[in-house]
Amino acid sequence: MPMNKAKLFSILLAALFTFNLTACASDASDDIVTETGTTVSETTTELSDADSRRLVSDDLETVDFGGREFNILSRTNFTYEFDAEQTGDIVDDAVYNRNRTVEERFNVDIITHAYGEGNMANVLEVSDKSILAGDDAYQLISAYTYLAATGSTNGNYMNWYEMPHINFDKPWWAKGFIEAASIHDTVFIATGDLSLLYNEVTLAMLFNKELADELQIDNLYETVRDGEWTFDKLIEYSALAANDLNGDGNMDQNDRWGLGINTYTHIDCFLYAFEVPVVEKNSEGIPEMVINSEKMISVLDKVYSFLIDSGDVFVYEHPTDSFEPGMFESGKGLFMTTWLSNCANLREMDADFGIIPYPKWDESQEHYSTYYLDRTSSFLVPVIADVEFVGIITEAMAAESYKQVIPAFYETALLTKFTRDNESQEMIELILSNVKFDFGNIYTHTIAGGGSGPGHLLRLCILNKNKDFASVYASNEAKFQSNLDKLSEKFIEE
Repeated sequence: MPMNKAKLFSILLAALFTFNLTACASDASDDIVTETGTTVSETTTELSDADSRRLVSDDLETVDFGGREFNILSRTNFTYEFDAEQTGDIVDDAVYNRNRTVEERFNVDIITHAYGEGNMANVLEVSDKSILAGDDAYQLISAYTYLAATGSTNGNYMNWYEMPHINFDKPWWAKGFIEAASIHDTVFIATGDLSLLYNEVTLAMLFNKELADELQIDNLYETVRDGEWTFDKLIEYSALAANDLNGDGNMDQNDRWGLGINTYTHIDCFLYAFEVPVVEKNSEGIPEMVINSEKMISVLDKVYSFLIDSGDVFVYEHPTDSFEPGMFESGKGLFMTTWLSNCANLREMDADFGIIPYPKWDESQEHYSTYYLDRTSSFLVPVIADVEFVGIITEAMAAESYKQVIPAFYETALLTKFTRDNESQEMIELILSNVKFDFGNIYTHTIAGGGSGPGHLLRLCILNKNKDFASVYASNEAKFQSNLDKLSEKFIEE
């Protein structure tokens, strides 16, 4: 995905998800009697979202740090989250102004250091060496979430709950993620508005509006609103759409499909959409494996039948895309799984498309739920850091992201119209309000001892064409449980 598109689309997503404050608004005037007995008229003025955000205090006292450097280590591809020049682009300018605001208030110099290429560049390789050498080269580490989780428990990184000035009750922190990644009062990784990727990579479904109309499918937005967008509906509508267009008896990229899905995280998302927990914390707050359940077995059976047996789904063995290039754009699919920022790549698509959540398991499920991709930046603080300094500057940067950057994103998204209709914007808000976080997903590589873990079992069963979940789980259970126990001990020892 071109970098400018990723940045621009983060705009709408972050604005919609980042806990909008509701400003008091009234058209009426209320008479107030002052202490002197004078009657005055007070009119409450409606505040914009940006103005409301600016009123949220970060509760930080201004400290003069004498020009001290605040060094952020980031993956090369995503340094734009922390560093930008004034270019006239509203997003770049907002990031630039956020940094200048913090720098001028606290007399610091914010510097971003890039490392590696690609999403999974392991910046902890660099930060670990720096910490062990005691050189205090970096004050904040921004890393790929799975690698951040795995590397965070090696004793080199701070417990965020012990960081002064960090307030996870503030709207600029992703409280759900932080609670899921915690055991008791210990958490080594955190994320929120300081990561522009945080909302961009949340998973959803797109649908081709013209094809839906042609097939006389009910208004999908209304189906979602009525709570009737279920897995059975997806299966039913996909069967209507699938068609061997050229009549050669072989369904391929030249034919029309009900759904396009990739064989990686997009399959994983069914676990979270159907609210199948991987790990849950017991009454003592200790995580336990719970994925080997009757519901998980039912989910695998039905997902397998749909993706493998039905012949209605284009299952694409690709780490990011759900169709081969151009297929969805040319009407070769009714539905497509994707992360939200990918909508930016469809701006030139002639047919209108809409955005809806992954379906519910059935109508008895209360919420539509989804999952975020691990490419989100998660943050760590070296144990050798000056925690007073790091806490103040990190909290200030996160707060100013909420106040300055997110409103700029929202404005740009509206101007560039990445969504085709108001209903899609409504759907995005719905999607982002129900993102599921699971300790077993965040730490899935750690629990696996490297490679695919319990959060990937649905995907692995589909890829290996194995519907016997009980046996697959049994072959991994001892390893998973042993690694989970060791991982829990690291938190408790903290």
